[in-house]
Amino acid sequence: MRNNMRTAPNDPHLLRAALDFSGNGIIIYDCVRDKQGDIQDFRVILANKKAEELAGMTEERMIGRLVGELFPGTLELDFWKCAAEVIATGQPYGFETNYALPHEPEARYAVQLAPYGDGVAVTLTDITDSYRQQKSYEEQAALLDRVLNHSQNGITLLEPVRDANGAVRDFRIAMANKAALRMTRLGPDYLKKQTLLTDIHGNTRFDGLFTACADTLKSGVPCRLEHYYVQFDSWFDISVACFGDALVVTFQDISAAKKAAFARQEQSDLIESVLNGSLNGLIMFKALRNEQGKVYDLQVKLANDAAARVTGLSTDDMIGHTLQSLFPTMFTTGLFAQYVQTIETGSSYQTESYYDADGLKGWYEILAAKFDDGVLVSFIDITASKRYQQDLQKSIDELQRSNKNLEQFAYIASHDLQEPLRKITAFGEVLQTQYGDAIGKFGSDLVDRMRSAAQRMNTLIQDLLTFSRISSQKEPFRKVNLQTIVDEVLSDLETAIRDKQAVIDITTLPVIKGDALQLRQLFQNLLSNALKFTKAGVAPHIRIDCAQLPGRDITPLPGTVVSPSDYHKVFYAISITDNGIGFNDKYLDRIFTIFQRLHGRSEYQGTGIGLAIVQKVTDNHQGYVNAHSELGQGATFTVYLPAAEPQVEDFPDLGKKEVGSSQ
Repeated sequence: MRNNMRTAPNDPHLLRAALDFSGNGIIIYDCVRDKQGDIQDFRVILANKKAEELAGMTEERMIGRLVGELFPGTLELDFWKCAAEVIATGQPYGFETNYALPHEPEARYAVQLAPYGDGVAVTLTDITDSYRQQKSYEEQAALLDRVLNHSQNGITLLEPVRDANGAVRDFRIAMANKAALRMTRLGPDYLKKQTLLTDIHGNTRFDGLFTACADTLKSGVPCRLEHYYVQFDSWFDISVACFGDALVVTFQDISAAKKAAFARQEQSDLIESVLNGSLNGLIMFKALRNEQGKVYDLQVKLANDAAARVTGLSTDDMIGHTLQSLFPTMFTTGLFAQYVQTIETGSSYQTESYYDADGLKGWYEILAAKFDDGVLVSFIDITASKRYQQDLQKSIDELQRSNKNLEQFAYIASHDLQEPLRKITAFGEVLQTQYGDAIGKFGSDLVDRMRSAAQRMNTLIQDLLTFSRISSQKEPFRKVNLQTIVDEVLSDLETAIRDKQAVIDITTLPVIKGDALQLRQLFQNLLSNALKFTKAGVAPHIRIDCAQLPGRDITPLPGTVVSPSDYHKVFYAISITDNGIGFNDKYLDRIFTIFQRLHGRSEYQGTGIGLAIVQKVTDNHQGYVNAHSELGQGATFTVYLPAAEPQVEDFPDLGKKEVGSSQ
């Protein structure tokens, strides 16, 4: 068989041409050793054309010269050490270095050292372009990395995880910027190991994110969604877009905005609930202005359920419509003008108005208040209460006329009754004085009884007149000295006091505001009763006391309560205590009722009106009354009358405080 293999010609000129044709610089160095055999330097024994170009000198100049002389910079590159290591081990060694040329000040070369006899062959490959391209890529990557990490949005790159059939079963996080790490609270190494379903969402297609990613990868159509993630306790706004066979998922934490929106919605729902729970109709109007800025109409921006009930219009029928279209009569009644004035001046407007137009008929209480460049109108249908008020006023007027007629009748009747009584008394006296002998003892006794009955009738009429005047006459209150009033009453009762040898102890009494005549009647009746209901053979002993106390400490009659408005007022508790026959407390609710008596007329004279007058006078003075007694142990009657000026706040330590001293 013929051997067609061809061997390289052993032609030094051909080899030289091949070396010079190479695009790499090739230099062969021989070792220069000392006597001990240690390498001291290297001598150039060959250099091709590219090496001449790189060195900037001819081969003739380089051949036989030492490397330390030709290329002193190689010392800085640890060339000696690297070359010696290659010669000693027989193993090639390579590295990259920058090399400056006159026409190429920033060149990059790959240097390869290989053993060659007792020397080293050095190959220099120009990698400047690839180096620059790589450096550009690195700079762009660094810039992109800075841009991504400067973003406030989380950015992740998801790579699909496919099964044997190519179906997407999961997504792996290939890249995440700093914002993504911060929002998810995961470290960079940890996050990059995660898969969307298996690691993060526990094999569940959580909130549809996996489905959204799979659909986007399949269709190429970006999508956007909002979700709350329990593991991060955060809301995210998420955008998903394709990036080759991967996905770029951009998200931002919208928890603050979402919570604020929830809070606004909650507040809005609460306001709506309050508005719709209100009994008052509420309509918010926005001012509609012309080019000159003048309000020509109002537009409904809000209306509650009560407004719908009152007007008979649904909220949808009102919102967005104008006052002119809904209630045109308001422009002629002056209500529109009042609303405009409220908008322009800010002054609220309130009125009660009868409206019979625009589907409304009745009385309405209306309140208008400025709200931004509009007015909030609150209104309520008061037709029923207005009719009730009118009916009540009518009843009051009729009652007042009836009372006035009754008072006139009582006054006239009492005066007309007194004249016959005077005649009965006078004729009885004539019978006794002039015809006593003729009528005899029995007839005289009958006349005495007749005159006594007439006198009782007269007393009853007088008491009724007094009670009627106290009930109907309301004189303006003036300052009244109670000490003076009681002194005058005691002076009037001087005969009864002397006849019964009564002892009266009086403390100093205050000055209050009231009706002097009525207060005189009060003390007249209380002291008269104390002198009337005495024990046989026992001299009456009557004591009048006075103390200051706050209204909250008053003890009124059973069935009566102190008004809360009187709790902080100062009252004078004036008590009249006697040592008379007393009464059973179980009758306390009766003794202040008109015509009620606990004793027969034969035992004690009276009409049963005296304590009713006491009660009436006390009521007229916004006071209270009470009594306490036991049979045979005397009685105490207490009236509580308001002080003229001070409140309890003026006396912070006020308890029950005695006033004055006995005299």
